[in-house]
Formats: sequence, structure tokens, C-alpha cells
Amino acid sequence: MARDYTRDELVRRLAPGTDTHSRLSEAIMARLKMSSDKMSERYDSFVENEKQFAAYVPAGDVDKARKAKKSSDPTTQDYVTIEMPYSYAVAMTVHTYVTGVFLGRSPIYQFQGRHGETEDQIMALEALMDYQCVAGDHVSTLFTTLFDPLQYGFSVTGQYWATETTQVREFVEEQPTFLGIPIPGKKPIKRPVVTEVPAYQGNRLFNVRVQDFFPDTRKALSDFQKGEFCGRYFEESWQNLREDSDGYFNLKAAHDSSQGSSDMISRNLGATAVITLPGVNKTDFSRVKPDDLFKGYEFEWKLVPADYGLGANTKSELWVFTISRGGTIIGARPAGRYHGTFNYDVTMYEPNGYSLFPVSAMERIEPLNNVLSWLVNSHFYNVRSALNNNFIVDPTKVVMKDVLSRKAGQIIRLKPEAYGSDVRTAISQLPVNDVTRGNLADAQLVEAMIQRTLGATDNVMGMPTQGGRKTATEVRSSNGFSTNRLKTLCEMASAYGFGPMARRLVANTQQFYDSSKKYKLVGDLAQFAPGALEVSPEHIAGFFDFVPVDGTLPADRYAQAQLWNSLLQGMSPYPQIVQSYDMPKLFSWIATLAGLRNVQRFRINVMPPGQVEQQLASGNIVNAKDAMQDLDAVGEPNRIEGMGATG
Repeated sequence: MARDYTRDELVRRLAPGTDTHSRLSEAIMARLKMSSDKMSERYDSFVENEKQFAAYVPAGDVDKARKAKKSSDPTTQDYVTIEMPYSYAVAMTVHTYVTGVFLGRSPIYQFQGRHGETEDQIMALEALMDYQCVAGDHVSTLFTTLFDPLQYGFSVTGQYWATETTQVREFVEEQPTFLGIPIPGKKPIKRPVVTEVPAYQGNRLFNVRVQDFFPDTRKALSDFQKGEFCGRYFEESWQNLREDSDGYFNLKAAHDSSQGSSDMISRNLGATAVITLPGVNKTDFSRVKPDDLFKGYEFEWKLVPADYGLGANTKSELWVFTISRGGTIIGARPAGRYHGTFNYDVTMYEPNGYSLFPVSAMERIEPLNNVLSWLVNSHFYNVRSALNNNFIVDPTKVVMKDVLSRKAGQIIRLKPEAYGSDVRTAISQLPVNDVTRGNLADAQLVEAMIQRTLGATDNVMGMPTQGGRKTATEVRSSNGFSTNRLKTLCEMASAYGFGPMARRLVANTQQFYDSSKKYKLVGDLAQFAPGALEVSPEHIAGFFDFVPVDGTLPADRYAQAQLWNSLLQGMSPYPQIVQSYDMPKLFSWIATLAGLRNVQRFRINVMPPGQVEQQLASGNIVNAKDAMQDLDAVGEPNRIEGMGATG
């Protein structure tokens, strides 16, 4: 009969060669292979998208010959085919807009209470999550999270709770002692002391390459959380695995089996798709080579423990396994997370709820970008042929050496037998027509089609459309219509990726955060109550919803300050309006919008008349005139008598 096992019992049951290990290993590898067979159908497309974004096209034989000829003869002016990087420009425009929407908020993670949570609780949670965002370096990961959908169609972001410490080694002087009594005359000895210093506690984010992600392919990618399993390929040093002795086991067996063994799923599984940069010297500079890396999979699986000899429960649980490419299990534990979902988030820009693979932006505009490159290259090829000056020459009348010379300002000499004859009968230029003159106009049409395909118009690129002067209303209306498409993309990315990710971040924080510290207030409320707030686990208890991104760029704060200034000027003639608002706080708010900092430091704390005398009597405050007289009586530091104050 199945029963629950202790940690040590579970490790013994999962030793290589046991029935439990064999059953689990075969089941995990079978599911990874099923996912790999389906996901690998897109690997070639992923590589092509990377090449297109990098504007990299392998040089053809003709271009190679031209480059070789130009290097040997600098006077040679041959045209080399170029790949138009317009897809790069449009993709980066969309990425700039999206990152401005998501990462331009303050704070980035904003929440609201679901069941009557107070404003103080929301402020405490946002302050704690903003600390994790900054100290945990979330922003750099989120930049890639928002870019990958443009290149691959989706992005994968993982998360985990980290409690990190730093090992600090110092040499500390110690006086030699005998029976605890210092020995006089002995020279102090410097002994090494290793101190474990707390470093960071909070959520960590990391990006997962789309080639290394293995979801349950029986579900659409937008519903991967409803699948049975989810995994990723990763590489880690053996030393890091050995240091986590409580989390990993069977390391020796996994290391021995990895020597010379191939992947049980696919030989190319997890291979890097990024192109190797040219000119890299691969010579080994050291005879001592570092140890090889562990290569394997982190596999999250919703299974019934009783079915695989892991426990007595007959209901589904979420477990996390770590398995090598050779099939050796080195880690097995219950996930132990209250949110009960996979620790991954998939972000997409397109509402694709049925197919497994959403189409990326680079794939949609690839045919148009190829047409644009052809139009530009064919035009310049024709211009080059026109500049070549094709001639019909009678070699019996002219010196062919002069004709074949490519030097500027050359002189073509006639042979003696052609003296006195019409030179047009010896050499004549063929008429050349530019049949590709309309290519540049067609290129502008293709550019407009690419912009309309992705919604990145000239206004979004920061290049207003031509056509004479425009009023502010026309420009504002044009910008509003041009960003509607991108606004919808941001809203979908918020619903698919950021919203679920923020809920899991909050769930992890509520489960594992166990300290009480002060954190800086963030958001709009911090402008009125600057400072820090004590945050303990009791302050963040409750149910909080992520405030969805509305898809609009953050407002121009300087323009807002100008608007507020105009409103204040309009309010001044009406005392009944002015008396209805807290003018000092309103002034501080406008100054903050304009970009001025530390306005609060210039604020005067006005005391009632009776309180001033009380503070004077107790000595808490002094008269400014008396303070200056006392300063003169004491004397200034570094002051020369009779020369006045030093500054």
C-alpha cells in the first residue's frame, strides 16, 4: 500500500536502477519528447526571424567575388547587395511603445484590493513589490519579455522565490591567548573569518528561450497553464548543484552517465540557435579546462503521487523534477506553492486562443521586407549599369588601353590611321534608360504597407507625416488614431502575461515573506507622504488584483504641470475655489510633475503661538539672532582674526 515518504526515503526510492526511478524517468522523457517533436517544427522559423531582425543575409557568390575584387583593386566601384533593415526599425518602434506603456508606470506593479483591503495595505504591497522590482533586477528581464513576441510570437518568463546570502571572507587580527588570557608581547595573527551576509529576499525573474520551452502541446499556448506538464532546458555548473545538497541527489550517477552520452530525446535539443559571430578565436588559452556543465530539464508535472510511488495521495499534485539529458533524475519535490500553477508566464501580442504557435511580427512583414530590399537593390544595380558608360568602339581607330582605363578625367587617344576622321565613327556611347526610376516610389508604398501591418506609423516613429503645417488638434488626433492598434496589443499582453505573472509574484510574497522592514513609498500617494513604510506579513495579507495596463503611454508630466499652472492662474480670482483646496500640497504636486525634487525640504512647519514659547522654554528651538551671536563668540573654524568670516 502506498504511503507518504520522508525526504530520505524518497531519495532512496529514486536511486538509479530502481523501479520508481525507471517509471518516472520514462514518463518524463516521453512527455518531453512529445513536446519537443511539436515545438521543433518552429525552430527553423525562429532562426530565420533572428536573422531577419539582425539584417543578416549570407553573401552570395557574386557579392563575394565583388568584395574580393574591390579589396585587390581599391579603384573598383562595384555595388554589393544590401538587406533593408526596415523590419528592424518597425519592430523596435513597437517595442519602444510597449516598454513605455508597461515600464513607464510608477510603480510598475500596481494593485487594487478585491475584498475591501485598505489603502494602507495597497501602499505596503506596492512598496514591497517595487523593492523586488528594483533590487531583484526585474526591469532588464521585462525588456526581453516584451521583445520576444515580436521576434518569435511569444515570450516565456520564469520566476522563483530567492533567499540569497553572500559569503564574505576577511582577515581579522587576533591576539594570541593562553587559556583565554592574551599573551603579552606576541604579535597579532591575521586569521580568515567567513561571514554569511544576507543579500536579497524576494522574487527573481528570468527569461526562457523559446527553443528551450516545452509545454504540453495538447493545449494552445495561451492555455498552457491548463496542460499536464511544463518544462525547460537549462545548463548549470556541477558545483552549484553540489552546494544545494538538500535539493539534488544522484549527482555522481548523472555526471558519469553524461560522459559521452547523447540526448534521449533529440541530439539538437537545446542547441543554441544564435549565429556564431565571425572572427572569434577558438584557441584554448589554458591547459586547465573547467568542468563540463550539467545539461538537463526542469520539469513541472501535475501527477497523482500514488500512481508513481511518491506518496499516498490519490489526487493530482504539482511536482518539480530535475532530470539530466541522459534520463537520470537528480531532483524531485512537491512544488509547495499556494498559487498551484506552473512557475512560467507566456506573453503574446496577438489574441490566438486555438493554435499552438502564434505568428510573430517578423514573419508577417518578412515578404514585404524582401520586396523592399529587391526594389532598392534593383534600382541601384540599374544606376550602376548606367554609370558604367557602355561604348561601341572600333579597336582599329582608338587606343584600347585608354578605353579600358577606369581613371577619372581620362583621355582616349586615336591611332595615327584615324587622324582627321570623325571621332564618332571610332567610339560611340550607347543610350541608357533608367527603367527602375519608379522603384523608390514603390518602396515608399511597401514601407507604408509594413507600417500598417504592425501599426507602427510615422507618427509613432516620431516622424510626423508631411503635408504642410498642422494644428495641435490635428497632430493630437493623428497620434491618437495611430496608437490605437498598439494600445490593443498592450492590453492583450497585459491580460496574457503581466496580469497572471503579477498574481503569482504576490502569492509567492505572501507565502514566503517573513520579515518586517521599511520600504520606500511609491506611486502617486508617495508625493503627499514621502518616506518609508514598515511592511510585515500582516500588512500584505488579503486578495489583490493587478491594475491592468490600459495601453496608453504615460502622460507628459511637464505638459501636465503647465496645465495645472494654467488652472491655478484661473482659480486665483475666485477665493471660494482656492479655499476649497490644500494649496501647499497642490504646489508640491505641480513642482513634482515638472521634475523638481525634494520640494518638501523647503517647507516651513508653522507652529501655534503658544507652542513656540513652550519649545523655546524647553530648549528644543533657539532664536536665530541668539544663535548667530553665540557662533561669533565661539569663533569660526580656520578663521583668521580681523579678516572676517571664512565663507
